[in-house]
Amino acid sequence: MTNPNYVLTQNLLHALATHGVEHAVVTPGSRNTPLALACAMEDRIRDWIQHDERSAAFFALGIAKTTRRPVVLVCTSGTASAEYLPAITEARLARVPLIVLTADRPHELRAVGAPQTADQIGMYSSAVKWFHEAAVPDSNAELAQYAGSLGTQAYVRASEAPRGPVHINMGFRDPLSPDHLPSERVNTHTVRSRIIGADPADIDELAAAMTGARPVIVAGPTDTPCTSVVTLTSEAGIPLIADPLSGYRGRVRSAITHGDTLARIGLKPLDLEPTVIIQIGAPPTSKALGTYISKHPRVFVIDDSGWRDPHHVAAHIRADSQVLFAALGEVSCQNDWLRRWTDAEATISQAWSSLPFPSEPAVAALLSDALPSGSALWSASSMPIRDLDSFFHPKDLNVTVIGNRGANGIDGFVSSVLGSAAVSDRATYALVGDLSFLYDISALAAGRRIGIDATFILLNNDGGGIFSFLPQADYPEYFESHLATPHGADLGAIAQAFGAEHTQILSPEEFRSEVAKPPSGIRVLEIKTDRQENAQLHRDLWDMAAQAFR
Repeated sequence: MTNPNYVLTQNLLHALATHGVEHAVVTPGSRNTPLALACAMEDRIRDWIQHDERSAAFFALGIAKTTRRPVVLVCTSGTASAEYLPAITEARLARVPLIVLTADRPHELRAVGAPQTADQIGMYSSAVKWFHEAAVPDSNAELAQYAGSLGTQAYVRASEAPRGPVHINMGFRDPLSPDHLPSERVNTHTVRSRIIGADPADIDELAAAMTGARPVIVAGPTDTPCTSVVTLTSEAGIPLIADPLSGYRGRVRSAITHGDTLARIGLKPLDLEPTVIIQIGAPPTSKALGTYISKHPRVFVIDDSGWRDPHHVAAHIRADSQVLFAALGEVSCQNDWLRRWTDAEATISQAWSSLPFPSEPAVAALLSDALPSGSALWSASSMPIRDLDSFFHPKDLNVTVIGNRGANGIDGFVSSVLGSAAVSDRATYALVGDLSFLYDISALAAGRRIGIDATFILLNNDGGGIFSFLPQADYPEYFESHLATPHGADLGAIAQAFGAEHTQILSPEEFRSEVAKPPSGIRVLEIKTDRQENAQLHRDLWDMAAQAFR
């Protein structure tokens, strides 16, 4: 059996060497054996062996200051890693790129009295630009790909302005010896996580990948949509799969809004398989679309900083999207490429032309044309944003969708909506589930006191509706008490106690009428649904969409 320690370390060093690392300074030890030997086995990296960690770190600093390239620094666990701090501090202040790889005990041997063990998690604090606790190697099939991507990320973060030291802490389990070494290395074509500067040659590469081909742009959540993407997709006929939080559903008439459902059905059998995927913004809300992206052989992520590639599959172009897409010039893809996507959009929309009310999909669909022009719609996490992803197709190009999708939490949602409404000249609406609403419901009191106008569209299914879509729902003896967690609260009465106006909505006509009312104070429009019925309805709708193509 292949030793997973070396799957991680050898592919990590292979990636670092591929990106230009030429030197590694290594101090001896036991726990760092997989790192030390991986350095020895990588022919493109010269090893420098030092006995004292403090001296080793300054030795590496001298190499990096002279070559102006990142240098790898390797030590074993315990106080050895602490000896690196003086040189790391100097490197941070002097903007010298170092890649510090500290070996560690695996998690189960920490804080239990195991020898040569110290707390190495974030031990360099603000002295490093970036810290990562690496996964403890196991038989995970994605380990090599993860290692290659991790090496790329470490190199990029150390090299990007301002340059400086980065730290990866790596726990290893026995055996530490190099028995059963992996026979192959991932490379930049397999890992597809190389860093590309946005220079003319790279612009030409991206243009060549799109011209005469079948490109797709996936626009994930962002607060800064750009006009050059709108212009490019319109003129070149490129499908733009627009997340509800991308800002493009309200700006591009031909934006693809059924990306999640099309990915569920399968792009290949629908003859919609792209030759290249270009992702802008954060990864998309849709898990099905994200899974498809993770298996595609050619993916570019366009971003001016950070690392938005959870599947470790993308080539990264560091550039401002507005500038990059404007610089692409004339790009044209296959003549009927966009038409195929818009035809598929129409097929799904027709299949879903009649949605039962009250239901959560119906509410999201009704919002497409019920929202007043120029309004802002906040979306809570969990099911509301997913229902908007599938069923919200705004007719008005001046509707803005906003959400807290940095950490995807449900906490503080009501307060965020009220804060936004307090300073916005747009009529503010919010689509929210009962748990997210209940979590922050006391914020309504402050909203009333300040005199804020906001309309909350409350989907109340008495619990965590998203959990009904997970395999955990197959364990009814635990599901309701530990996952679904019904609260049984009268949310209308609680909202009224905090000064909000409450209306329970019973028909589509009533929903449209209430949403159309001019904003005045805090209003709660409650639609009650059933969790089990909601999960089954979604499955039925996905089946209906698939059947429509047969």
